[in-house]
Amino acid sequence: MKRLLSIYCLLVFGIHTNGQIEDYRAVRDSVYIQQCGSISRGVVRQNLLSLEGLAVDSKTFGADSYHYDLGMCYYLLSVNEDFDEHGLRKSVSHYVKAIAINKKHSSAYWNIAFVYGYLDECENALKYLSLYKKHTKKKHLKYSKDQIESLEKKCSK
Repeated sequence: MKRLLSIYCLLVFGIHTNGQIEDYRAVRDSVYIQQCGSISRGVVRQNLLSLEGLAVDSKTFGADSYHYDLGMCYYLLSVNEDFDEHGLRKSVSHYVKAIAINKKHSSAYWNIAFVYGYLDECENALKYLSLYKKHTKKKHLKYSKDQIESLEKKCSK
């Protein structure tokens, strides 16, 4: 009961009277379950259904995070058990929407690069990897050095 009341309050204060979400970040924790480590398909599906039920547009504060979260759901559902190319492409489309709203969303560039690498579309993978490097602070690039080199090696063949 307490959780339902909390969700209700967050939704009421984060949603405009016409049903449009004004601030996705205000309701994010109530509709998007985040976990470190492995995450079950059931939780990912629940997240996806919750997110798809929201009225969010590009004017919504935090809309880039909304599209990033949707992209993550499609990605996780697509690679968790079975390869699902359609789901991977949907993840890319939401990451692209996140970037259209926030050009410096480096995590979205990163994810697009690796989805394209996974799909063996190396030209696109390298394009987005380059954009990731451009929009990521140099001090943070060192943490992804091995993965960057791995993708570049895969795509240089």
